[in-house]
Amino acid sequence: MSLKKLSLLVALSSVAACGKNVCSVDGMGADGGVEIGQRVYFEFDRPKPGQKAVLNADQQALAKATADAIKAAKGVIVAEGHCDRMGSDEYNDALGERRAQAVKDELVKSGVPAERVETRSMGKRTQPNPNANTPEEDALNRVVIVKRMAHA
Repeated sequence: MSLKKLSLLVALSSVAACGKNVCSVDGMGADGGVEIGQRVYFEFDRPKPGQKAVLNADQQALAKATADAIKAAKGVIVAEGHCDRMGSDEYNDALGERRAQAVKDELVKSGVPAERVETRSMGKRTQPNPNANTPEEDALNRVVIVKRMAHA
């Protein structure tokens, strides 16, 4: 399944499940964060080390929808970069950070103050789809999830 189709499918199901732009897929997480906006999915091993992460048009649209939700929310926002099960912990930590930073950059470009958005790499340690066994399931773990933190 292509990234474009996967992003569209997930975005549509998120909107259907959550309504408008603000949603919590699993309610409040163990970290006290509530998912807000849309998940932004990435191709395998993208962005590459040393490359500036540039979001494609579909990813930009999802980030802009998330920016609108963030503007209506209070508190600190965290962009969490997740990775699939491939590669070393060290590599995936850096990859998750590049992904999170790319989404933060787009949120800031869309009018969210930079000081409101923190980035965090989750690498492959915590995955949204921890039981992934197929390439399609792995694709669900190559994502940035934006959360509003309760502690802020």
